[in-house]
Amino acid sequence: MAAGEAVRIIVQMHSVRSRLTASVLAGLVVVGFLGCGSDTGTNWAVLDAGDQLDAEPGEQPEAQLVTDVSDDASGDAALSAAWDGSAVGWDSGPSESLDAGPATDGGDGVGSQVSTVIILPDTQYYAEWFPDIYNAQTDWIVAQAQARNIQAVLHVGDIVDTYDSVDQWNNATPAMRKLDGVVPYVLVPGNHDVYGDLNVRGTIINNYFAPQTMPWIAGTFETGKIENNYALIDIGPRKYLVIGLEWGPRSTALTWADGILKAYAAYPAIIVTHAFLDGDARYNWADPTIKNNQHWDPHYYAETYAADNNVPVADVNDGEEIYQKLIVPNPNVRLVFSGHVLGDPTLGAVGRVTDVRPDGTHIHQMMADYQVIPKDGLFCGLGYLRILEFDSGKKEIRVSTYSPYLSQTMSLPEDEAAFTLPLDDY
Repeated sequence: MAAGEAVRIIVQMHSVRSRLTASVLAGLVVVGFLGCGSDTGTNWAVLDAGDQLDAEPGEQPEAQLVTDVSDDASGDAALSAAWDGSAVGWDSGPSESLDAGPATDGGDGVGSQVSTVIILPDTQYYAEWFPDIYNAQTDWIVAQAQARNIQAVLHVGDIVDTYDSVDQWNNATPAMRKLDGVVPYVLVPGNHDVYGDLNVRGTIINNYFAPQTMPWIAGTFETGKIENNYALIDIGPRKYLVIGLEWGPRSTALTWADGILKAYAAYPAIIVTHAFLDGDARYNWADPTIKNNQHWDPHYYAETYAADNNVPVADVNDGEEIYQKLIVPNPNVRLVFSGHVLGDPTLGAVGRVTDVRPDGTHIHQMMADYQVIPKDGLFCGLGYLRILEFDSGKKEIRVSTYSPYLSQTMSLPEDEAAFTLPLDDY
């Protein structure tokens, strides 16, 4: 840590008089403190080396490091010693309304770098009925961007509930656009973002998220259309290729994506698409033992619409087809994220599959969708999102489920709300 580098610390008053000393933080300045209770104001003080902050009688300061200052382990140790030798935690800064969320493991010392990726499951009912929840999610991401080293936000589709509702897009757009200039994000259309005839694939998504307005997007399948896109994003010590695929992608879109994966074969890759897993299995319309239980498969939509409207059956690909055509042939694909599934009104829908390639590397596939968890008698989701911590030192990905709206961590089901996955070298 360089001398003179600024660090921001929250000091929240509790019981017992004590003192926060900055003497061990030579040259580090800027300290803020909060009174107890959510309705108190935020006060800021500047401490120079050797300065001390006295608490009022009956109060004790509690310090939290809230700005990522260095990967230097000695600097972290100095910060930990700043107050009675206690370890400092990570938080977002002085916000009375936004809880920091589940604690994050800072890594295991020298050489460790923890970076965070946020998965936004289907937000359709926030766009329709609860825009405050949508805003709570992205406000929290912005507030936590530095503290948690958030490197990317991935939206799995169904941004809105009604594809041509200007009101819903006008709710969704400012919520997502809060991330502009803060965290790069990749989003894809879900079935609710697209007109029912998948031969046409009508959508107004590009009126709001045109790729030319998103400079981190490196390319698209079709000029000026965000439906199939890719970005190159630093996550920890590696640059990742992130490919977003449309709802039930066309075979031509998969051919395009295959070319991108091969062009960037040296990069570990992430695939984001709306419909991939149905619980703990991939959508697989070609398997008659599965087909009758997978009524939300893209093929079901295409065939039903064709039968009802006397039009050709659209070219779509489901999870198993994407897996066989795109993921198996490209060993750099390491992660796949999706949503789309309704699930249980208490816990939503979650699922995961990990496949192991012949070379021993893993393909982690995860689905999460909380849209049926109700509020006020309506489908909602209550703001739950996925937090993925990529820990290059421990070679693991820690997954947790959290609602910034509720300031609440989901703990059930135990093996799906929070779990750890191996992070392969690449």
